[in-house]
Amino acid sequence: MLKSKFGKFLAILLVVLLSGIITAGAALADELLADGDGLTPVTDGNELNFGNITTTGSYTKNVLLAIKRTTQGSPNIFKNSSTASVTTSVSSSFAAWITASGGSITLPGNWESLPLNTLTDGVLFAVTLNIPSGITSASNGTYTGKITYTATGTAANNSGITRSATIDFRFTLAIPAPSDTTPPVLTLPDNITAEATGPSGAIVTFTINAYDEVDGFITPTVNPASGSTFPLGATTVNVSATDAARNTATGSFTVTVVDTTAPEITVPADITAEATGPDGARVTFSASATDLVDGSVTVSYSHEPGSIFPLGETIVTVTATDNAGNTAEKSFTVTVVDTTAPEITVPADITAEATGP
Repeated sequence: MLKSKFGKFLAILLVVLLSGIITAGAALADELLADGDGLTPVTDGNELNFGNITTTGSYTKNVLLAIKRTTQGSPNIFKNSSTASVTTSVSSSFAAWITASGGSITLPGNWESLPLNTLTDGVLFAVTLNIPSGITSASNGTYTGKITYTATGTAANNSGITRSATIDFRFTLAIPAPSDTTPPVLTLPDNITAEATGPSGAIVTFTINAYDEVDGFITPTVNPASGSTFPLGATTVNVSATDAARNTATGSFTVTVVDTTAPEITVPADITAEATGPDGARVTFSASATDLVDGSVTVSYSHEPGSIFPLGETIVTVTATDNAGNTAEKSFTVTVVDTTAPEITVPADITAEATGP
């Protein structure tokens, strides 16, 4: 009899314990899910992607939200037939471009008794991307951010309950560059005149700029280039610059290399010569001339070498002219002197006979 009563007691105790487990198991937690593709079934964490944006204006996509019964725990479930109010916040450096609408989710009348992994009906929440007017291709690139949805309502025990879900969003600005039909502007020097520094001409440097309204400063093509050796005479420098839209600007200027430098003459030092006769003396000498462009240049003399110079001072002028007509003169003095005493001729000693007392 005692054994039978003890068995009944154990059976009753087991039923009570099992009842407690089942009751506790019915108190399940809830979770907010957000699906960025806006399509059922709700897949938590899908990105909201606006794709490529090619013009300014407004673009709207939907995020699908639902509440899901997940892990056990009480009172972390929404109340039957309650309404969860959904608010939003945007985390991004350009949050002003994003409008994420809020709203509400209504729980079914038997929500508290529904099993694990049950979802409420999905509710669409609009997200609008507003690209301001005036945005140009200079801002092109990929932009990202986050939207947090917060659902606030009443729990099964009439306390407050809050659940949140965050999704990533992105879009790529791909605004076409404006049509560019304007060629670059060339800044060229005035025509240049340079002095020859040698037979090849002269090295000439100059500065050229090309600026485009769209592309900014661009590198021009210059022929011949700055720093080239330009020959004697006039050379046309051709310049062109092409922007990214293949608009080309052309221009030119002239570099003229001239020879206005006279030859350099080398003359002997002043010469003093002894007269060799009444006409003076025959004096020889030589001079030379060198030109930067022409090299050795023929010289001419006012008195030719080897000619007879009279007694006294005579100025000899040496002249040289290069192929450009530049003439140089330089002088030296030839002085003919007489420092030789006369030569006297006397008779031989004389013996004479006296002719008187």
